[in-house]
Amino acid sequence: MTPKEGAKLAEEYGAKFFETSAKSSYNIQSSMTSFASDLTRLEDEKRESVLSLAASDEELKRNSCCAGTKLSK
Repeated sequence: MTPKEGAKLAEEYGAKFFETSAKSSYNIQSSMTSFASDLTRLEDEKRESVLSLAASDEELKRNSCCAGTKLSK
């Protein structure tokens, strides 16, 4: 695959493109560092999203019409 074809394919998939060489180790470190950084960022974003949803759920429970009210039998 040519670099031009690789770049086009990456663009179609919304991915980054790095021209690398396993033989000479060209650009291997920077591409893997970028990949790891992207994964870390996505994990942080997902964690923040979950925490935000949990906080929203707690807020809804506190503000509901029956919050803190015990129902008698």
